[in-house]
Amino acid sequence: MMFQASAYASTLDRRLWARAAPGWQMPLGFYVGPEVEAYRERDYRKLRLGLHLTGLRLLGLEWRLAGGWQRTSDRPSEAYATLGLHWQR
Repeated sequence: MMFQASAYASTLDRRLWARAAPGWQMPLGFYVGPEVEAYRERDYRKLRLGLHLTGLRLLGLEWRLAGGWQRTSDRPSEAYATLGLHWQR
């Protein structure tokens, strides 16, 4: 099992962001699990709930795929998908 958490806060524009994603290792070596992400600034808010695949290794890169449902303060609820890449030298 793994647990990834990230957060930041900015006093300049009162921006806050946080993400938490536990994961369970699959036989092929990558991790699968839920994710929660929240973002806030002055007049905007976003909350994401979804699933992630982390630790996929291909072409010298480590990949993270995530998708789920998001709610924002300026749009109706909708689906989301993200792709993250990490290059290891």
